[in-house]
Amino acid sequence: MPSLVLSRDGDKQVSGGRNLFVICLEPDFAKVRDTLCCMKDSDKKVLVVTTVPITLTSFLLPLTRALRAQGWQVDALSAGASAWPGLEGEFDALFDVEWSRKLSSFRHYPRIAHRLRRLVAARGYDVVHVHTPIASFMTRFALRKTTGLRMIHTAHGFHFYRAQDASEARRGRLFRRAEQLCLHWTDDLIVMNDEDEISARELLASIAGVDGRTRATLHRIDGIGIELSDWTPQPLSADREAQLRQEYQLPPEAFTVVTIAELNDNKRHNMLLDAIALLTATSPHLRFLFVGTGPLDQQLHNRVDAENLPVSFTGQISHELLRELLKLCNLGLLVSEREGLPRSLMEICAAGVPIAGTRTRGIIDEVLDERALAHEATAEAVADLVESLSIDKELRAELARTQLEYASAHFTLETIIPQYLALYEAAGATPLALQR
Repeated sequence: MPSLVLSRDGDKQVSGGRNLFVICLEPDFAKVRDTLCCMKDSDKKVLVVTTVPITLTSFLLPLTRALRAQGWQVDALSAGASAWPGLEGEFDALFDVEWSRKLSSFRHYPRIAHRLRRLVAARGYDVVHVHTPIASFMTRFALRKTTGLRMIHTAHGFHFYRAQDASEARRGRLFRRAEQLCLHWTDDLIVMNDEDEISARELLASIAGVDGRTRATLHRIDGIGIELSDWTPQPLSADREAQLRQEYQLPPEAFTVVTIAELNDNKRHNMLLDAIALLTATSPHLRFLFVGTGPLDQQLHNRVDAENLPVSFTGQISHELLRELLKLCNLGLLVSEREGLPRSLMEICAAGVPIAGTRTRGIIDEVLDERALAHEATAEAVADLVESLSIDKELRAELARTQLEYASAHFTLETIIPQYLALYEAAGATPLALQR
C-alpha cells in the first residue's frame, strides 16, 4: 500500500511504501476524515495513546506487531510521534499531539480534546488503548461521552503509591483521585504488580454501584513482555572486551554494578551516589555503570567528577552495545522510588546477571529473594546490600539462576502477548458517531 502523508493544511502527498503513515501536526480533521474514511482498511481498529513516543518504541512494539498480524489496524498518537525514530512502518498511522509529561499540558486540553474526538470518529476505532498518566487521563476524559468504543488503560505503575512521603502525599492524592474518576470511563484496567492490583481493587470498590458492579474490569498482566533470547549473552572477543573495558573504565578485576534507568529524580541516582561514596573507602574494586540519559544528566556528571566516584556513564546506547556491556557486569541494581514492573531488570536478568534493589513497588515483584533487597531505602542500606553481594559469589550464582527461571515463567512475550490478544478479541466493532 502507498503511504499517505497529510501536511499541515491537510493536502495529501502519496509516496511508495508498505504501510499507511499519517502525520498530523495541526490537522483539519474534516479533511482527515474525508480523506481517510474513503480508504479501505481493517475492520478492527485501535488507537494506541502515550504521552511520549519512547513508550511506543521501548515497550509497545511487540504487542503492536502481534495485533497487526491478527488483522488489526493499529494507529498511534503521542507527542512528536511522526518524527520519532523507529516508528515509521510499525504503525498504520502516526498522529502528533501537543502534550508532555508536565501537568501544564492541561492548558491545551480544550483543543486536544476536540481533535481527539474528531480523530476517533473519523478513523472509526473499536478500541483506544491508553498508557502513561497525562495521556491516559486526558484521553479518557475527552472521550467519556463517545459511544461504541472500548477504552483500555494499562497502568505502568500508578503515580500514587503506598511509600510516598508527606511531601508527595498531596500529589499522590491528585493522581489517585484522577484515576478514580477515569475508571467511570474505562472498560479494562490492566495492572502489573501486587501493590497496584490492591490499589485498583480499592478504587473500583469505591465507585461500585449498589450491586457492587463497575464499568471497568480489572486485569493482572505481568508487564508488556520481553524476548529473553534477545539478551542472551554472546561471546566477546578478547580485543572487543579490552576495548569496552578501556572505554568505560571497567578493569578486569572490578566488580561492576549496572543501573539501567532514566537519569531523573524518581530513579534516585543521587541516593545511589551517596551509597557509592560510602563504598569507595571499603570496597575500592567496585565500579558502577549508569545506562541512560535524562534531566539530571549534567548534575550527576558534575557530582561524579567533583567527588571522584567510580561511575561511568554510557548515555543512551543501542541494544547490541548494552548486551555486550552486560557481559562485563556482575550485578544489576535499581533503587527507584516507584516502578511499574521494570523492564530493565528483566533485561539484566535475561543476560544471566543477578538483580537487586530497594523494596520498591514493581522491583519487589521481580526481585523476590530477601537477600537481594536493601532493608530500607537509604544510602547506608544500599551500600550494605552491594557490599554483601559483591563478596558472595555463590549467592549471586543462585540469584541469577532462580531469577531467570522466574522471568522465563512470567515475563516472556509468549506468556504476555496472548493475554493482551484475548482482551482485544473481546472488543466489539460498533461504528462510532462523529462527535462535534
